[in-house]
Formats: sequence, C-alpha cells, structure tokens
Amino acid sequence: MARISEEFASNYLKPEDLGEEDKVFTIDEAEIVEFKDRETGSVQKKVKVTFRESDKALLLNATNRNTLVTLYGDETDEWEGKRITLYPSEVAFGGKLVPCIRVKSKSPKAKGATPTRAKASATATAPAAGDDDEGEGAPF
Repeated sequence: MARISEEFASNYLKPEDLGEEDKVFTIDEAEIVEFKDRETGSVQKKVKVTFRESDKALLLNATNRNTLVTLYGDETDEWEGKRITLYPSEVAFGGKLVPCIRVKSKSPKAKGATPTRAKASATATAPAAGDDDEGEGAPF
C-alpha cells in the first residue's frame, strides 16, 4: 500500500512539521517567487525561504515577511546564515481558526551562547535530553 502523504509530500513546511515546539532554522536562501492564485488566476509574489536544516522551504505570508524584515533588514541576500525561530500557531481564516507557522520576533540565542548572569552557580546542571529550548535537536 502507498501512503498518500508520502507519495504527494509537500516541498513546503506545514505547522504539523513543527509538532508543538518552537524550532530554530538557519536561512540558506531567500528568493522572490511567483505563484498563480488558484481562485483569481492572478500572479502573486511571495518570498520563499530555504533552510540548512530542512529539505522543505517556507513561503512567507505578509506577517512573517515583515517580521524577517524587522529582524534582518529589507535585503534578502543579507538573511543568509541568519537564524530564526519558527513556531506553530493559529490564525483566523474564512471565519475559522486554522493552523499556521509564525516567525518569532526575536533572534534565537547564538549557538553555544552562555546566559549573562551576575554569578554562575557552581551547582548548575545541564538540561535533560530533549530540553533543548532552541530546537537544535530538530530532525529538519
């Protein structure tokens, strides 16, 4: 038997790809692409972002596009190598709440960054496996 979800897998991230956790991704490339609107037939431009950690891309809606512009500037070429946090959310669409992906409005902590504290505790413990709040262990 064939699974439809495997035979017709999407090239784009979906909210269910994130599970219920925030995930950190490194931008590989951002490019403007054109799509034909299914309902109106008009051509629309979107920003397509690809990631080093995933084979799937993210098409930015206006909210996510504006968040990235605020974080990293108007020039998409400068987004390469920048890290962003994606999280599952919901948005009202057609009178219903539907799942969506949002970009956090703050840059994730740099890899290996240590929190700034007045004094480091000598009895501090390492986080338990799976407690990775930055999603570094994400399979994509």
